[in-house]
Amino acid sequence: RSLIFSLGMASQACICTRLSPMQKLQLVQLVRAADSKRITLTIGDGANDVPMILGGHVGVGIRGKEGAAAVQVCDVAISQFRFLVPLLLCHGRKSYRRVSVFMCYYLYKNFVLLMADLVWMHWDNFRGNIAFPEYLSIAYNAFFTSWHILFVLGFDRDIKDEIAVTRPALYKVGPSR
Repeated sequence: RSLIFSLGMASQACICTRLSPMQKLQLVQLVRAADSKRITLTIGDGANDVPMILGGHVGVGIRGKEGAAAVQVCDVAISQFRFLVPLLLCHGRKSYRRVSVFMCYYLYKNFVLLMADLVWMHWDNFRGNIAFPEYLSIAYNAFFTSWHILFVLGFDRDIKDEIAVTRPALYKVGPSR
């Protein structure tokens, strides 16, 4: 098992043919168990790839002649194998950036709400009164903060897809942190 893992990690990609569905799953589980920091991407196009797709962190199903089982269980479905590069280098990179911005914004806006409550508690001598009326507390996430992030993400501009496809090193910036 360690020899197979070492050989697989020394290569840039692992393409396995003529394996049973359980053997494919065991290869994915081997990588996940041996190195928990690795992210596994599994790609399949038929029912024999379903366990492998379910075992990976990200499963990509390719619509094909072998049926729709792989497409039904995957995280992302594509029609042809050639769409994999734009999926990873364009859509994946943009999604990574947008989720990062959203998470930072989400954490900071809730931190602001928490700090306002802490300041109010201190000024109120910890008597247990509420800082904001109930309708403001309920509407805080929906009305007073959601439209900002929709505005930021809606007008987000990044490098063009043609440049992202020709320079895969741009994708490595986020995951290497």
